[in-house]
Amino acid sequence: MVKKKLILFLGAVLIMIAGFLTGMGLQHMSQSASAATAAVEKKVPIYFVETDEKIVSISFDAAWGCERTEKILNTLEKYDVKATFFLTNIWLEDYPDMARKIAAAGHEIAMHSVSHPHMSQISADEAAKEVDGNYQMIETVTGYQPILFRFPFGEYDNKSIDVLRNKGFYPIQWSIDTLDTKRNKALSPDIDRVQGYFYIV
Repeated sequence: MVKKKLILFLGAVLIMIAGFLTGMGLQHMSQSASAATAAVEKKVPIYFVETDEKIVSISFDAAWGCERTEKILNTLEKYDVKATFFLTNIWLEDYPDMARKIAAAGHEIAMHSVSHPHMSQISADEAAKEVDGNYQMIETVTGYQPILFRFPFGEYDNKSIDVLRNKGFYPIQWSIDTLDTKRNKALSPDIDRVQGYFYIV
């Protein structure tokens, strides 16, 4: 009888130990998974550069249309302002002379992809082709060797940022958007939005 009770007791103890060890194992696995998830860093482009100077960077994306480009260039020249123009191959194919004019005026030329895709939705190989093809066309048309790239639609992920950095290019994002592509008939809200930002700076 004593022997039977001892066996039952030892069995219960072994079950408790097994349960404890299983719980510890699951907890360790859970902690390891959390640590692994936390270790996946969310990479981001350059939004701004810290400086004590009271300056702003002005940039333009060119994918479709050229109706306002001449006026933009005249305004920039009038106030002796240099800007960065992010150009797609779509735009370069239609307006090569304007691209050369932008470069000749001393503005920076930068990359904005070949076909303006959602970069976070394509493979690394496809992203690399978008970057390489854009670089080559900019250099062919303008003679400029760009080092900056802006993501179409402002969409990016770790993969697309890695593609750029591995090629020695800098991913650039805007810190304020005029939302001009979404504006209604009234232009003033866009102007107020940008002026408000300049005043804050």
